[in-house]
Amino acid sequence: MTNLLIDHVAKTYGDKAVLHDIHIEVPEGQFVSLLGPSGCGKTTTLNIVAGFVAADKGKVLLGGTDITSAAPYSRDTAIVFQNYALFPHMKVEDNVAYGLRARKVAKSEIAERVREILRVMGISELAGRYPGQLSGGQQQRVAVARAVVVRPGALLMDEPLSNLDAKLRAEIRIELRALQKNLNQTVLFVTHDQEEALSMSDRIVVMNGGRVEQMGAPDDVFKRPETVFVADFMGVENIFKGSSGERAWTSDSGLALPLADARDVAYVGVRPSEIDVIEPESAHTGDESASFPASITERTYLGNSVRYQMQSGSQRIVALVPQTRARFDVGAEVSARIAAASVLPLAASKGGAVELVPA
Repeated sequence: MTNLLIDHVAKTYGDKAVLHDIHIEVPEGQFVSLLGPSGCGKTTTLNIVAGFVAADKGKVLLGGTDITSAAPYSRDTAIVFQNYALFPHMKVEDNVAYGLRARKVAKSEIAERVREILRVMGISELAGRYPGQLSGGQQQRVAVARAVVVRPGALLMDEPLSNLDAKLRAEIRIELRALQKNLNQTVLFVTHDQEEALSMSDRIVVMNGGRVEQMGAPDDVFKRPETVFVADFMGVENIFKGSSGERAWTSDSGLALPLADARDVAYVGVRPSEIDVIEPESAHTGDESASFPASITERTYLGNSVRYQMQSGSQRIVALVPQTRARFDVGAEVSARIAAASVLPLAASKGGAVELVPA
């Protein structure tokens, strides 16, 4: 059942349209991420749901109730900001209790709910401290506790992990996802971090230029990107422009690739990790794969893997090879092998052009 509905919302600032007919359904109890680069419209969308920004067109419904024109304080939502926005003069327990007091919840119930959420978040020992006495990770947990304790119809989160270091971000991602599942909490989460969205979400909404490029389960968005923008944003470095033939596709630079199914597309993508870098004498081309000569121009050591940049004719190609199989150095003449199943047919981007791998 849909809990939060963003129904064909549009927003313009002056003569600049920042949202174009955005339609997103968030089912009850699901964690949905708005993913995209800066300026794509994800935070504006969140602010419209929160009531901080008015939509020019469309509606927002929460639990079946139209909240489009409702004041922020009257909406059944809670928000966690990037900077946490804790009250510095209040102890942790008072920060967490703030929303409950604003809702005029009974004192005895406030004390019980604050105590319980501090326990769930693993920060009971911080109850008597002030925000200035806490680490970044502790402040983040307090901010989440303050939002969740009011039991909102929708929890809104605006890049809440971006100020934390990588190790702490990974830890809190796990904690936050477990908490969301345990409480069956509906969450709308804004992020520019692909790994964050993939690891936490039930569904991902990829945004670009104020438009929705693709919506789907993390596995679908990652493995089956629909447009050039989504493929590029999800790490498909090799994106080529060309034309289709019968079960084959040829780039404008002359690179011939097999297609798993005949489809008339102008763009295809291949993940660097799907390209085998092999000895020239091992090369083979058929219906299921294609091999073509290439020379290695760059070799970058990444620990468990090696990133090769290669040149095949006029086309630049990037491959990511496990370190144990990375036996070639710069200047080596090799063959690059691509399986038909690895070639992703792509539509043009909806929200603006993407710069392709140059020839």
